[in-house]
Amino acid sequence: MKDFGKKLLPKASALLLCLLFCGISRWTGISCVWKRLFGIPCPGCGFTRAIFAALRLDFAAAFRFHPMFWSFPFMLLYFLFHDFIKSKKADRLMLLVVLGCGVTYVLRVFVFPGCASFL
Repeated sequence: MKDFGKKLLPKASALLLCLLFCGISRWTGISCVWKRLFGIPCPGCGFTRAIFAALRLDFAAAFRFHPMFWSFPFMLLYFLFHDFIKSKKADRLMLLVVLGCGVTYVLRVFVFPGCASFL
């Protein structure tokens, strides 16, 4: 049980740090540091807004903000527990999610740049 806490605490701390960063960026009005520095949106642009829209059960808006919003629970569970549950199926699922995010990014930024709602 001690091993569980030792491994989970840094991950939970990283998650809280990400939530703090989201709050600060929302408060300051800087929506994406990557976009501010490089001029193009990051692969996760719109993801936070999509999650909040999904929590409000507005799935159409969530899909417009980021089409991969549905993958958030899988990513969160994988991030927190992949050290404890070794599963090739979970690894493959996460690989598919990452590939899906990559394809979504390429389509939204380079193929259909005018259709991306996060711009």
